[in-house]
Amino acid sequence: VFVLGETEVLEHISRLTSHHDHIVGFIAGTFHKAGGQAFLAALLPELENWEQHTTCILLQRLQKAKKGGHLSFGFREVWKAATHRRGQLLVVEEDGDYPSPLNAQATNLINDAIEKVLDDGAEVEFVAPGVLKEYRGIALIEHHHLH
Repeated sequence: VFVLGETEVLEHISRLTSHHDHIVGFIAGTFHKAGGQAFLAALLPELENWEQHTTCILLQRLQKAKKGGHLSFGFREVWKAATHRRGQLLVVEEDGDYPSPLNAQATNLINDAIEKVLDDGAEVEFVAPGVLKEYRGIALIEHHHLH
């Protein structure tokens, strides 16, 4: 979500909202009489940085899941969670080529994990190399189960 409005209004919304993790950006301007072209002109620079925005949102989701105890990261942890069908969102660095230590027949643990979580209905997102350094190149947000 992008929030557009006058600076004072944006500052007020920013202070009051509990939905910061859903807001991609705040765009200051006078839009109450603006047409579609003005909105597009205001959003275009933000949309050109869409990959940066989505990466930021994914990292926020990973941090939130980690704090909540619903995150597996590193190959062994992710594989274990994936085989137990606990995956909700798998985030993988692009161009990762890691041999599978768990299955000699598998040529690539990443591809195996992707296939497994997709088969179980999870989502998969890719990020640029190095983005998941803190997570050893791969992270899986697990389903929240109520006990």
